[in-house]
Amino acid sequence: MTPSAALLLALLAAPRAAADDYPIKPVEVVLHVAPDRVVADVTSDSIYWIEEVLGETSPPPSGWPAAARESAQNYANAHLRLFADGKPLTGRLIDASYVQRPWQVYEQGVIRLRLVYPAVPPGATISGRADFFGEYRAERLASREPLLPMMVFRTDLSVPGRRPHRFALTPESDSFSFPAADAEPGPLRRALAGLEAGVLTALETAGGWPALAALALSLGPALPSRRR
Repeated sequence: MTPSAALLLALLAAPRAAADDYPIKPVEVVLHVAPDRVVADVTSDSIYWIEEVLGETSPPPSGWPAAARESAQNYANAHLRLFADGKPLTGRLIDASYVQRPWQVYEQGVIRLRLVYPAVPPGATISGRADFFGEYRAERLASREPLLPMMVFRTDLSVPGRRPHRFALTPESDSFSFPAADAEPGPLRRALAGLEAGVLTALETAGGWPALAALALSLGPALPSRRR
């Protein structure tokens, strides 16, 4: 075999140096600010997480291994950075799940994470930055690989409350800020939260079922009267 032929075979056998073409969909983050904690619910397309973050061929729907949970927590904290009056907040992963619909195959699906942060002082300003999959974008740009139309590097962050906020965070504008007081729940939201807590308590006891049935009947449409 000639030297040139051996070199060609070596190049063909070498692993591809360029980045893989992962589809990247916008990440959804919902921030809930409560008196005793801050909660971030993260929803993201699963492919990149499985391939590059979790190290799992296919994570279970729930009950992830400790190593996968730690990787997810570390990655989320690295790419969703929160601050209260400029002081960093570190999230603790309390729930992680992988949802795959019957029609989805291989690593298609959705990753859902819930992170809990310490409470913020009254009147504080919450700020932060989000750059999920930023290292993948930088890798492609460094290797002069194009950013394909299926790669949308954006985080859609919403903050429900008395004065809701919505932020579309991109590599060109990845920071956000809002007063924590804006995220306090209004009267309707507090009432719904109380109703939800009452329903959950009733479901835990057998005696609560008749009460729930009566409530459902009272909220439903009235039966037509029988007139002759």
